[in-house]
Amino acid sequence: MKIRKTLILMIVFVLAAGLTTACEDAYEAPQLNDSGKEAVTDEGKGDEEALINPEEPGGDEAETDNPEEARAVSDAEEAELIGLTVYDESQNEKKLSEYVAGNKVTMINFWGTFCGPCINEMPYLAELEKKYRDKGFEILGVTTDATDYEKGGLMPEVLKDADDIVAETGVEYSICYASLDLVQYTQLQAVPTTLFVDERGNLLTDPMVGSRSMEDWENIIKNLLE
Repeated sequence: MKIRKTLILMIVFVLAAGLTTACEDAYEAPQLNDSGKEAVTDEGKGDEEALINPEEPGGDEAETDNPEEARAVSDAEEAELIGLTVYDESQNEKKLSEYVAGNKVTMINFWGTFCGPCINEMPYLAELEKKYRDKGFEILGVTTDATDYEKGGLMPEVLKDADDIVAETGVEYSICYASLDLVQYTQLQAVPTTLFVDERGNLLTDPMVGSRSMEDWENIIKNLLE
């Protein structure tokens, strides 16, 4: 698709009164201010997604999804996404392009070890990745809360949590860890957030905030592969 897309990852729901236990009892996502330093914010996590920065202006109201009111990204800028680096499972820097190359469709799923909805959908994401892998589809799970955005490097205690979650959920698709550059570029505000890209890094859909059912994800994947 050659239409203009947006990489502002917006909060699209009103905070629910009941908060999920899975989100309350685990690690908080890093809160970044404009300078890229970790900021202190109140807790705010919903049933379908967990907020990374709930104190954005209008955080208690649904944000608009009108592309004219968001930052539009050209095809050339979209391709910059896969030129950014992440940390691989061996804690080495690696470009996103290395994960995307050769795939017709790559599902980039941003998740956190503190996020119950993220973890709940990982088992069936793993099933879908196996089912459609031979059709040119792969998933890349990008962990958002293992990186120390103030001091640099990765945090061993969160890495262990991520490893345990991956083992328990049966995930076999690639897992990596977000860099500060990636978080700032995508303006990530909530997890799970999912991007679908082609092998050149062009966005195939608008960014999708929140978890979905296995059936919903499968319909999206099938349509993109056709």
